[in-house]
Amino acid sequence: MDKGKKRIFAGNQPTYLPWIGIFEQMMYADVFVVCDDFQSSFPGWLNRNKIKGPGGALWLQVPVARSHGLPINRVEIAGGPWRRKHLRSIEMCYGKSPCFEMYIDRLREIYGAEWRHMSDFTTALIMYLRECLGIEGELVLSSSLEASGKKSSLVADLCRKTGCNAAYLAAGTRAYVDEEIFRQAGIEVEYQDLEHPTYPQGYGEFISHLSALDILMNCGRESADIIRRAGEHSRPAKALPLEHYSGA
Repeated sequence: MDKGKKRIFAGNQPTYLPWIGIFEQMMYADVFVVCDDFQSSFPGWLNRNKIKGPGGALWLQVPVARSHGLPINRVEIAGGPWRRKHLRSIEMCYGKSPCFEMYIDRLREIYGAEWRHMSDFTTALIMYLRECLGIEGELVLSSSLEASGKKSSLVADLCRKTGCNAAYLAAGTRAYVDEEIFRQAGIEVEYQDLEHPTYPQGYGEFISHLSALDILMNCGRESADIIRRAGEHSRPAKALPLEHYSGA
């Protein structure tokens, strides 16, 4: 298929403070679907992720109420002082990072708001992080698309609903994707092949696969180019100009 004729789909569940791979998918795709009405799976990446502090990788986990059998967008956050603790951990870990002041005010606003459902909170963070990375492609909630099917059939239907004829899927899905379903639907399948980049990082030896918050705090405006180069494929730059950040 001529690349110029592709309209590329990518999607993922609304994970908490996602790693850079999800944002590389957003950079390459024309449409990114936040799969907020998929079946929930807690605990996991939906409500926890890692940042880096003086002692190495530090897990942050948001407590959730009953989640069994519920779609992600109906899972409620449990009570407790987790917001204050998570924000304090971010401040402690990154307070001396080069780009801390660029991002912390908005993070404080997000963590300071009242959130009932986990997916609303994580999606707010995802939208802010993609804004920081200058990503301008379409972002859609799967709950707004009324797609049908299961597994590969469901993803293929999301492609159709968003007018996409190609799917850019995470590398980990290769083992269970039914490519024949996509072929019959006229949808080309492409898998992410991301070599995790190294970049300046505090506290000793480099640790990969942390939240994308880590690269932003350490690399700021250069983060988007670092992430884009980490992907196997390269598209015309979609990052906003540096002037976009002048008021940060």
